Amino acid sequence: MDEVPLLSRDQSDAENQAIRPLYERAGFFSLLTFSWLNPLLSLGYKRTLEFHHIPPLSIVDTAQTTLENLLKSWKNNKASPSLIKCLAFTYYKDALISAFYAGIYTIFSYVGPFLINSFVNTLSGTTVPPFQGYLLMLVFIFFGAKLIESIAQRHWYFGAQKMGLRIRASLTSMVYRKGLVLSRKSQLQHSNGEVMNYVGVDIQRIADFSIYLQDIWLLPLHILLSLSILYMNLGSAARAAFVATALSMVANLPFSKLQERFQTKIMEAKDVRMKLMSEVLKGMRILKLQAWEIRYLEKVEALRQAEYACISKFLFTQAASLGLFWGAPVIVAVVTFSSCMLMGIPLTTGRVLSALATLRIMQEPIRNLPDLLSMLAQTKVSLDRIKKFLNEQELQLNAVDYACNAGEDMMAVELSNASFSWGDDDTSSSIVRELNVHIKRGTRVAVCGMVGSGKSS
Repeated sequence: MDEVPLLSRDQSDAENQAIRPLYERAGFFSLLTFSWLNPLLSLGYKRTLEFHHIPPLSIVDTAQTTLENLLKSWKNNKASPSLIKCLAFTYYKDALISAFYAGIYTIFSYVGPFLINSFVNTLSGTTVPPFQGYLLMLVFIFFGAKLIESIAQRHWYFGAQKMGLRIRASLTSMVYRKGLVLSRKSQLQHSNGEVMNYVGVDIQRIADFSIYLQDIWLLPLHILLSLSILYMNLGSAARAAFVATALSMVANLPFSKLQERFQTKIMEAKDVRMKLMSEVLKGMRILKLQAWEIRYLEKVEALRQAEYACISKFLFTQAASLGLFWGAPVIVAVVTFSSCMLMGIPLTTGRVLSALATLRIMQEPIRNLPDLLSMLAQTKVSLDRIKKFLNEQELQLNAVDYACNAGEDMMAVELSNASFSWGDDDTSSSIVRELNVHIKRGTRVAVCGMVGSGKSS
């Protein structure tokens, strides 16, 4: 029987065919400027967009393709499966492309602070320009650097979000497939509410981390470029800026460890609450019949309060970290200029503007550091939870053989040396052990025994 995709499209639709070539065959300039979206935006300006107006996904972006790629990496590392290694092996190309654009954006963002001192000195007449048209050349360099910086940043964010969507699609499909083949013991350890948390919270957090991925190595690059420009303009005073920056970064390490610990407690409390809510919804008839609504409402509220306490501690820790780093750029600037005054370094207009521009650019990665550390802690917890779920024991799919078109003289059910248990794979605790049963087709069988002897099993 052929399976029809849920989101199947009519490939003969005229408007769909009109948009698809622009989406799939976009040229270099179109991809660079995102102009392949113009026909869709123009159509949306004229009328309300409908589903068939949206261009279909590329094959590499479909959930089926992303799942196949991740499963291939997972099977290759089955001896010691590590989810983070599988994700890195599967999406390293996307990460490298985003890293390329992120590096270009970071380098060109410092072109202005690097040249502004020369621009101001030449404009004020402090220094003689080396050749005629030097100022005009600087203006074009400023404009070109800002243009390249803007384009690179857009492509960086676009590639990171696209990689995040692929990760989310593949992990969601993988968790769904795993849920279909979980053994009875694994099902008892992971309730439906926990599985919903895996898909709705943990996978989403892992996908969101793709935006912060490049900040891990961009922050050192920002600090290196910033201190280099400061050293060129302010000399030895840049050492004071480096010390102030390093101290502000080290001061955040305790907050990072606390956030990771609180995030683990939050997810544990959320799992317990979701498990109870799932049981309440399943047994709603019994609760209504026994008038237990208030009692279970109190239990749910108590679990919610415990979860709320963990969330409060996490947010207070995050607020303290953010407060520290929002003030860090100002502290660095004060320390830097104070050092210049103590060392007798003259603060000219060009030097001050260059230093302020450099510190302003450095503010963003420093302020993002608390978010980066927080996302690292949350993503690590989510990766460990998903990895534990994917490594749970599965059903033995080859334990049962089905014989089709069997004749009347053949066996309908045959058990050979079979042992059965509920939620435990240990044969010593099996309810039914070493059972041999041969039931022919057309016969009637009765199972007799004492209470608790395993008839139902």
